[in-house]
Amino acid sequence: MKRIIASVLSVLLILSFTVITAFASSTDDAAEYYSIKTTIVNKCEAFASTDKVKKGSDETVTFTADGVDFINWEFYGEYEVIDGEVDADGISYDNVVILKPLSDIKAYAEGVLDESREGGIPVEYYRVSVEADPKDSGTVKADPAKVEKYSEDTVTFTAEDTDGYSFVKWEFTGEFDIVSGKFDDNGISTDKVVVVKPRSDVNGIASFEKVKAEEKNDTDKSSADEKGNTSTTSPKTGGSPLAVAVVMLTAVCAAAFAIKKIRE
Repeated sequence: MKRIIASVLSVLLILSFTVITAFASSTDDAAEYYSIKTTIVNKCEAFASTDKVKKGSDETVTFTADGVDFINWEFYGEYEVIDGEVDADGISYDNVVILKPLSDIKAYAEGVLDESREGGIPVEYYRVSVEADPKDSGTVKADPAKVEKYSEDTVTFTAEDTDGYSFVKWEFTGEFDIVSGKFDDNGISTDKVVVVKPRSDVNGIASFEKVKAEEKNDTDKSSADEKGNTSTTSPKTGGSPLAVAVVMLTAVCAAAFAIKKIRE
């Protein structure tokens, strides 16, 4: 009977260490990625070696354009050039370019004129860019990154708060028509999402201000009281240091008791 009890306690000891290992491994954060989007303009064949790379890694992306129809690449985003020549405007005339992404990357492969277009008029675009002030204080984007000149295409500018910062306003340079959102006489908008119709190249600067600690705590508490837990992601299952210590202490006591019983 003593040996049976000792065996059971030994099994519990093994299971407890298995649980601790599971706690440790479950606390690893899910990998985050930079997205890689490739768009073909006019007539050519082009592609990227992957559509995403892990943030903080040394992974690279190879952009390849095939055939005589290719003219040039245009890259938007932050990156390190590993192979090929890319100028300050993100233009490259190399068929193959290798980049190490430091942000999401949008790549446009420009091809020869599509002869099916009426009149054979080359396609020209207004370029759209965004930035956050201060840098990395918020998430900003413009979709799409360019529109065909003299078209009725629109661009949506979106600003999102990040932890510790709060959105203040959009400021724009360039000419455009307002489609949605409220603007003052100086072209400033306090709406996080605005839609415009470019009439020239347009740059949008989203300003953010740092949130005071006490204001952030009050906001978090109020939000939790009103909404409860609305997260769509599974909570981390890693145990606290106290819980892990209790499990380990229980396992050690069980082992000591098992050894004592065997000796008796």
